[in-house]
Amino acid sequence: MGRVHHWTPDSLVIQLDPSQAAAPAMASFHRTSITRLETSEGLKGHTVRGAFLGFLVGSVAGFFVAEAVLDEDADPYGTSFDGGAVVAVWAGTTVLTTVLGGIIGGAEKSERWKDVGGF
Repeated sequence: MGRVHHWTPDSLVIQLDPSQAAAPAMASFHRTSITRLETSEGLKGHTVRGAFLGFLVGSVAGFFVAEAVLDEDADPYGTSFDGGAVVAVWAGTTVLTTVLGGIIGGAEKSERWKDVGGF
């Protein structure tokens, strides 16, 4: 992996990554031997994917959390069911896990690559 230093009519000269101490500073490749070339488009976070996964986990887990929290306060005769409380606990759990998933997904970066045609 490295950066394109220059092109010649028959070769491509790459300046290699300096962190690879055992490798030479430059490498030359004959253009006919190159079968595929990709360029980096930079790092990309995964905020949306993380938020979506957090939403899925939170929406399922929210029902179990609501049941556990509301069972402690339940009327022994079963007459005080509050549907609004169930929705509030479920929504709170879902929002919390969505935000946490988005933060974790945004912190996780991966490099995007684009294929350079013509080889």
